[in-house]
Amino acid sequence: MKKHLLVIAAFCLAIVACTSSVKSNKNNTLATAKEETETQETERAGALLPRKDSLTLVNLYKNYEKDVSDFCEKARTMDMNNEDYDRQLEKMKTDLETSLNSNPHYAPVVELRNLLIAYRAEMLKDEERKYDVDLKLDEDMPEEFVSHEKEMYFQKRWDEKLVKLLQDHPGFLECPSYMFEEALDMGVEVVTSTDGRIRYYSYITGEWRRLVSVTCIRQYRTDKGRTMASLVENTPTWGFVDEVHTLIVNGKTVYLLRRTHNEGCFYITYYGESIEGEIITHPVIFDTEENKNPYVLYNLDGPQKDWVTKYDEKTKTIYMRVTSKDDRYYLSNAYVTYTFDGKKFRLSGQRKD
Repeated sequence: MKKHLLVIAAFCLAIVACTSSVKSNKNNTLATAKEETETQETERAGALLPRKDSLTLVNLYKNYEKDVSDFCEKARTMDMNNEDYDRQLEKMKTDLETSLNSNPHYAPVVELRNLLIAYRAEMLKDEERKYDVDLKLDEDMPEEFVSHEKEMYFQKRWDEKLVKLLQDHPGFLECPSYMFEEALDMGVEVVTSTDGRIRYYSYITGEWRRLVSVTCIRQYRTDKGRTMASLVENTPTWGFVDEVHTLIVNGKTVYLLRRTHNEGCFYITYYGESIEGEIITHPVIFDTEENKNPYVLYNLDGPQKDWVTKYDEKTKTIYMRVTSKDDRYYLSNAYVTYTFDGKKFRLSGQRKD
C-alpha cells in the first residue's frame, strides 16, 4: 500500500508540474517554486526560531531536497538495485537528522518533526490492519466496494489525527515546507501565503474508478492570533492546492488559490478565501457569468504546452489556456486573461502564442 500511495503521489506531482511547465526535470521546477516560498517564510519565522537560524534551517532542507532529487534522477539512468537505492536514501536522511540534532537552536522544529515521524509510523502500523475493521455495510455489497469503504474509513481517521496534531501545535505553521514532505511522505505538498497567516497541506489518498482522492488541510491564524486547523475536504471536488497568492480587496486580504483536480479528466480552477475574524469566508472575486470561478479542463494526451494556467504577480493577471470538447480538450495556442482591478478579476483579453 505504501508503494501504491507513493506512485499516486508522484503521479499527482507530475500533474502539478505539467500545469506550470513541461521541462524535463520537474523536480527542479518544483524546487524553484518552493525556494521562493521558503524565502518568504523566513521573514516571519521569528515566532519559532530567530531569523538567522530560520534561514540556515531552510537552506539545510533545500540542500537535502536537492540532493535527494539529484540522486533519484541519477538512479533512473543507472543499474542500481533496490538495496543500494534504499541504503543511499537512508544515509541522506540520517545525515539530515544528524545536522538537525547537532544544532540546539533547532530544538523547537526537531520536536515538531519528531511528532510527524511518530504520527507516520503509527499510521503505517495501523494500515496493516485496516481491512480488519468491522463496518456496518450491506451484506450483499461487492467486495470491491467493501474494501473501498474500509480504506476511506482508515484514511479519514488518520486525516483527522493529523488535523488534531496541527491544531495542538501551532508552531507547525512556521516550520519549513520541506519538513512535511521529508517527515511524512514525498507526495505532501505545502503552500503558504506570503504573510504567513494561512497554509494548505495537500496529499493524495487513493484512487477510485479513475477518480483521484485528495485530502487538503487548512491551517491559519485568526484575527485574534489563534491558530486553527481543519480538514477542508477529502474528495476530488476540492482538489490539490499548489499555489496561493495574496490580494487586497477593499482593504482586506484575500488569498487566491490555484487547485488541480482529477475527476477522470484534469482541470485547474482558481478560488478565493479570506480570514474573517475566526472563520474562513469565500468572497466573490471573479466577474464572470454567475460569478463562477474560471477553469481549464484539459487532456494530457494532446499537444504539450509550456503552461496550462499561470499567474503574474506584478500585473495580477491569470492566464488560462483555451480547450474545447470538440477538440477532445486538447490544449490550444489560444488563451484568455483575467486581470484584477482592485475589486474583481475581469476578462481582459484573448490572445495566441
